[in-house]
Amino acid sequence: MEVKTSKKSAIINAASSMFQQKGYHETKMNEIAQKAGIGKGTVYEYFSSKQELFEEVCIIKLNELYLSIEEIANKKISFKSKVIEIFKHKFKNMNVQKGLAESFFAQGDLISVRIKKAFFENMYKTYMKIIYIIQEGIDERIIKEDINIEMMASYIIGVSNQYLGMKLFYLDVKEEDINFEKMLDSLLEGFGN
Repeated sequence: MEVKTSKKSAIINAASSMFQQKGYHETKMNEIAQKAGIGKGTVYEYFSSKQELFEEVCIIKLNELYLSIEEIANKKISFKSKVIEIFKHKFKNMNVQKGLAESFFAQGDLISVRIKKAFFENMYKTYMKIIYIIQEGIDERIIKEDINIEMMASYIIGVSNQYLGMKLFYLDVKEEDINFEKMLDSLLEGFGN
């Protein structure tokens, strides 16, 4: 059983790497097999198609992202530190997964019902974790008690996805050029006079 699991993991790791380097359409199953150190036929023992393998990689990456957010949420650090860590982690994750993300969003036909389900489940769990973190911010008296927690959670998620995504994908900004603390301060201070 352990050999089977290690072969499957090797295939998934190789596929993830290849999809990120070359994109979905340019990656061939024999390249994945070669990178995994197995025969092409062995890949098909675990996955019926490249599409199924791509789905598996995407779902694993979505789950890993949520688990890392959960890990940050459970740390014994301040509200501000948690949110800044989440911003930094999401930026790093986007940067590492850039090739996979480009395949994911550019190829609408690759987004199966299974991927959509995993995406929305992880999005909801992340949203609930952010709400938990915001409640800690209220308890620390950094955030007003009467704040709409759901809207605040949406702002944090929106900033981390949209703003950081734009900086990375379109402006090719490096992590050291982003002031994560200022991002959070802008959210906390608001934009009105």
